[in-house]
Amino acid sequence: MSQILVISRDFPPLGSPGASIRLVKFIKYITPLGWQFVVITQDPAHPIPGQQPLCGFLLSEVPQDTRVERIPAPFSPSQDHDNIFQHAISKLAGNSSLPWGWRAFKKSFQITKAHQIDLIYSVTPPFSNALIGLLLKWLIRKPFVLDLKDDWVGSALFQRKSAFRQKIDILSEHIIIAGTDAVTTVTDEIFDTYYQRYRWLQNPGRLHLIPNGSDLEEFYPLWQRPRTPQTGRFVILAASYDFRKIYRDLTPFLLGLNIFLERNSAAREKIDLIFLASTGISKEYNTVIRDLGLQTIIHEVEPVDRKTLVEWLWIADLFLLILPRRNLGPSGTFYEYWATGKAPILLVSDNNAASKLLEKYNLGKHCHFSEIDQIASYIEAMYTAHQNGTPQWISCDGIEAYDRKKLAQNMADVFSYVISRTKD
Repeated sequence: MSQILVISRDFPPLGSPGASIRLVKFIKYITPLGWQFVVITQDPAHPIPGQQPLCGFLLSEVPQDTRVERIPAPFSPSQDHDNIFQHAISKLAGNSSLPWGWRAFKKSFQITKAHQIDLIYSVTPPFSNALIGLLLKWLIRKPFVLDLKDDWVGSALFQRKSAFRQKIDILSEHIIIAGTDAVTTVTDEIFDTYYQRYRWLQNPGRLHLIPNGSDLEEFYPLWQRPRTPQTGRFVILAASYDFRKIYRDLTPFLLGLNIFLERNSAAREKIDLIFLASTGISKEYNTVIRDLGLQTIIHEVEPVDRKTLVEWLWIADLFLLILPRRNLGPSGTFYEYWATGKAPILLVSDNNAASKLLEKYNLGKHCHFSEIDQIASYIEAMYTAHQNGTPQWISCDGIEAYDRKKLAQNMADVFSYVISRTKD
């Protein structure tokens, strides 16, 4: 049985479901194929500042023989700072993963000395995970696979950094990518970007596309049900997480919703806007929500387990998905909406892989952040159809290509290929 050492800051119960579900599903479906995982991650009792326990329900999907090493973060808010120096360092480090990364690296190295490890697998972001993976590769001479869920030096976060920090990131990415044995990406766009950026990734077996997806076993029961409105109200549901103006900006949608309500004043008493798995919409939106009078139709729901999540998705009449600016790929939420096979998707984003899939499979409406009138018009069209007894539904045709069980097999094939190649 081959052993894989996983470096991932995000792992249940810490972080949002979207941050770790890809890894959890890979572990769930790859383990029965003859692999064993050792996961290096955060300690929930001493987390990196800013991390919250939002996905504990995913722990039930982690195989029992998975070894999880939980590393406490230095300067965690749950730890006492004995002196002024420690408190100052805590303030300076902020929400950075680097102090935790140093401890994670040391623990990882200890494990590799005590146990046979066949492959190192780092999940990004954050990109400190990638640095740990590279250092371990250099020290123990084992193959290193990097899973890139985002473009490192093309992200919105990168664009907000100083010129000096950008140069450091560009150099760091260059060194780390050069040191990998294989890189996996989640979208065609990220694949093409790295294929052109680094010529050595053009060698056979170095770069692979393994997209995000949905665990279709969770959705099969829905496909047998008649598709009808589930409540007497028009339900708009958002199942993604972390709505902030510099990340998933709600502003265009809220303004579009307000235009729709001004045109259809009676709808205010017939509509629910549900934020599922939410820890609270950023306080930045308090003023605009109050000024637009949307408090009575907005409902925030605590994180729920997977079975309950699927049932929540089934009641929706319109799905809302807002992607971060400069985001290149569909989140797992996109595929879950699609797998439900019922409500259409209102996607607010830049042009990206998600918008291409939505248009290809006729899954709803894509609007750019500036297209507020188009957002309002689409809400109105879906609401009117619902009120007239002719609700608009989508098909789940095509989702089979994004079944997480099949995608896990693809990742296992990458692991096998890399290990066999390095043994030759």
